[in-house]
Amino acid sequence: KHYRAISTGSEKWINVIRHDTPHDCLQDLREKGFRVYCAKPEAPAHDVATRPVPLTELDFSSKTALVFGNENIGVSPQLSAGADGDFTIHMFGLTESLNVSVAAAVCMHWGRYSRTAALGVTTDLSEEDSKALLGKYTSIEHHYGVTPGLTNRNLEEPGAPP
Repeated sequence: KHYRAISTGSEKWINVIRHDTPHDCLQDLREKGFRVYCAKPEAPAHDVATRPVPLTELDFSSKTALVFGNENIGVSPQLSAGADGDFTIHMFGLTESLNVSVAAAVCMHWGRYSRTAALGVTTDLSEEDSKALLGKYTSIEHHYGVTPGLTNRNLEEPGAPP
C-alpha cells in the first residue's frame, strides 16, 4: 500500500509558533501589526448585536489573523474576548457549519484573493525574503535527503499490512 502526503508539501511554507496563553498569542500578533478575528457561527437574524461580520466583508488589505476553534466548542472565551471581532462564513441551505479544516481552507483562499485584489500584488514577501524562504526549503531537502513533507510514513513500509 502506498501512502501519499495529504498536504502535498505545503507544510514547508508554514512556521508554527506556539504560545503559552491566548493573551500571549494576541500580544505577539498585535506586536506584528495583525488584526485578529475569530470564526463564529452565524447569529440568528434578530440577534444583531452579536452577529459576526461575513468573511467577504473583512478587510484583508492589512495584516489579518483568523482564529478557528475546536469544532465542538469553538474559539476559547479568552481569545475571543481579546480579538478585534468575529467573522462567519455565510452558509446557504440547511448546512449550518463546515468542518474546521474546510472552513480554514475557504477563508485562506478568500483572504489571499481579497488581499491580492486590494493590494495589486500576489505576495507580501520581498525578493530577498522569497530567496531566503526558498533557501530554507532547499536546505531542509538537502539535509534530510528527501523533499519536505515526504517522510518514511508516507512511503510503503515493508511488512506493513496492505
